[in-house]
Amino acid sequence: MFGYVYITTNLINGMAYVGKHKGEFDPTYYGSGKLLRRALNKHGRESFYIQILDTADTEADLNELEIFWIDSLCCVEDARYYNIMPGGHGGLVPLTEEGLATKRLRISERVNNFYATPRGEAERERLRISKTGMKYSKEVNKKKGSPGKAHNNYGNKRGYKDDNHPKNKRMQIVLPNGEEHIFSCAKFGIKWAKENLDMGRGTLLNIIYTQQPYFTWINKKKHLIGLTATYLES
Repeated sequence: MFGYVYITTNLINGMAYVGKHKGEFDPTYYGSGKLLRRALNKHGRESFYIQILDTADTEADLNELEIFWIDSLCCVEDARYYNIMPGGHGGLVPLTEEGLATKRLRISERVNNFYATPRGEAERERLRISKTGMKYSKEVNKKKGSPGKAHNNYGNKRGYKDDNHPKNKRMQIVLPNGEEHIFSCAKFGIKWAKENLDMGRGTLLNIIYTQQPYFTWINKKKHLIGLTATYLES
């Protein structure tokens, strides 16, 4: 076994995270998602449960299985999951700033609704007691007290003005029958693939990054279709 796809469940509020991990099953590895790490720090690892969804014998299959499970469970769109990326090699492309803000808002609403229940109130009190008397290091306090221009990362917000950024590159999609479609930038190619091929952004970008023909899953068996896509030099 090269690796496995897992699901980590928050036993407090029922939220979950789907990810992949190389090697044999590691019960101490809960995932590396940004929102998941925050939840782990808040509730403690003892409040989470992990189980295997699928296994793979190669890295390529592992990437494909992660994309399959995240897409099948609608993890990126559903506020019940901590996922903000479609999976695959390096997580591929995360949500846009607008999409991430919407996801965080939906999660926040779900968490607030949970804390309005008796069980949620009990959990809030448990967290309050566990944090009482806690002191932060000087480094953490310095970071917490450096808003705006005083923060080290001020002005480093990633944008898409660079012509070399993938979002601004020309994209080519070649159908199995040899028909070519060229788009002036990636977002138009992604939109076209969604409307005409019913193909999600994560699937299309995974084809580009792995340079492997498109396939689909039927009863958990891979069926090649033969579509290819790539970025073009300006």
